[in-house]
Amino acid sequence: SGAMTVATNGDIWFAQSEFQIAQWRRSDATVHRIAGGPGRGFAGDGGPALDARCERITAVARTSTGVILLADTGNHRLRRIAADGTISTIVGTGATGTGATFTGAVAGATYALSSVNALLLPDDNTLLMAEDDHLLRVDLAGGNTVTRDVTASYFISSLAKMPDGKVLMAV
Repeated sequence: SGAMTVATNGDIWFAQSEFQIAQWRRSDATVHRIAGGPGRGFAGDGGPALDARCERITAVARTSTGVILLADTGNHRLRRIAADGTISTIVGTGATGTGATFTGAVAGATYALSSVNALLLPDDNTLLMAEDDHLLRVDLAGGNTVTRDVTASYFISSLAKMPDGKVLMAV
């Protein structure tokens, strides 16, 4: 299995990397597939997430408005599932990246992602993404631009937000 995120009402969204399927487990103990069609690979942008193909989902996050973000690491993409169930790529070209070797900001659509290990939403407009040994910030409200915040000594394996708003990284 892969990563998960929990809403304040107890609903759980989780990724099953082996099957390339993100699923939603409601607090009433029912399971609903929300993304990932038959087989692995890449397909489906602009259409229903249920019919999309994904490859090795490694992280998932959910905004307070119901938008799901998932690291489709096998396809080197960050994908967005809108509240209406439509899936799209917001960061990544599909080409294998070499890690955040840039300075300043780059457009998400032009950035070649490497391997994403964790996602964290400090707020609905900002996504923190652990890519190899880099912490990247994606401006969800400003055209999905990507900036590099931190370069660690080792791969960043997980992210957490403390009650005071500080972000913890496990390396």
